[in-house]
Amino acid sequence: MARQIDHLVQVVKKPNITIQVLPFEQGLHSMLGGSLTLLSLKNGAEVGLVESFKTGHPVESPKKVVELVQIFEMACSKAFSEPESLEVIRGYLKEYGK
Repeated sequence: MARQIDHLVQVVKKPNITIQVLPFEQGLHSMLGGSLTLLSLKNGAEVGLVESFKTGHPVESPKKVVELVQIFEMACSKAFSEPESLEVIRGYLKEYGK
């Protein structure tokens, strides 16, 4: 586990990567129970990939992608800032003995 956490600490240094921790204390939010990937394609199109425990499906409708972006932004607003998130991640790295 320490290697995985250390990997997060390393990749967050890249300018195109953002990691934010959304603590359980924030309570229920619309992204529980699954994951969301938002992609901006070279042709300018945006696509979402919504995955849950049993399914996964692409979302290409511009209206639905906008809804996904809003859901994502709401979750980000509840998450720790990037520096705070990195501090939390480094704390876990210390716990796992690195």
